Amino acid sequence: ADALVENVSFQQDGNDFVIESSVLVEGRGTLPAKTGVTIVSSLPHAHWGTLSHLELRPETGRTHQLRVHCADIGCPIVGDDLYWDKAVEARRRIDTKQDLPPVRKGGGLYLQSMGASFVHPVSGNKMDIEVPVANKFGRLLDKARIANEYDRS
Repeated sequence: ADALVENVSFQQDGNDFVIESSVLVEGRGTLPAKTGVTIVSSLPHAHWGTLSHLELRPETGRTHQLRVHCADIGCPIVGDDLYWDKAVEARRRIDTKQDLPPVRKGGGLYLQSMGASFVHPVSGNKMDIEVPVANKFGRLLDKARIANEYDRS
């Protein structure tokens, strides 16, 4: 499925999709930006409606690109107090009938790099660096799963 939401386009294939839009870059104006997304898991959540664990792959390197793209489609990153209001406005434009609650401040942004790959400037070898998922992600998902199990019983 393909869609366009006010200058934001995304193409979806199952649990994978691509978001494309322009991102404002200080001193350079608006530049095209593209992010690949995989939905790892989703579950109902009492506060946010749905809590989704995503794999985000920036195909361009714009400042705050991942945060902006998630907000552009009305699905902000948990704890993103900078772009939360942008996501609220996106949901109003999309007319989802599901408002976002106020952002919860103080818990930090639930966005983490899982790794990077690059060619070493001296040796020319490809470098692949990976890091484990931060504990706070697992704790949040565990709390949501427990709450869902409780609600169903």
